[in-house]
Amino acid sequence: MRILCARVPQAGPYLIAAAVKITQLIKWDMPQVRDKPGLRESIDLLTALVDDGVTLLTEDVIAEYLACLGKEQKELSSLRKALARLEEAANEEHAEIDGWIEAAFTTDEERSARDFEERKEVRA
Repeated sequence: MRILCARVPQAGPYLIAAAVKITQLIKWDMPQVRDKPGLRESIDLLTALVDDGVTLLTEDVIAEYLACLGKEQKELSSLRKALARLEEAANEEHAEIDGWIEAAFTTDEERSARDFEERKEVRA
């Protein structure tokens, strides 16, 4: 995730999280996709999305960028059939990935302020 931030610094937290969530879904829940997308494909996807000014991943948007995630015709066909699942994965909460994103995009000052507020609430 930190590599994605470094390689595509224009990508915001939403796009990075969405790209990671999509690739994780493909890696772990789509056995029919044999050549799993990795870091290179994630960077390609993020770069294309940022270059095109994409701010929200929907089925239609994901369909336009499937070539970033799969190269073979059979894999692209499987990905097309799973567009609804890919959109859902991109936009749903995922505690672990969302935590990584928050840690990467939260400054020390913001973390300190949040910790202070949490301690204040505990005392109240």
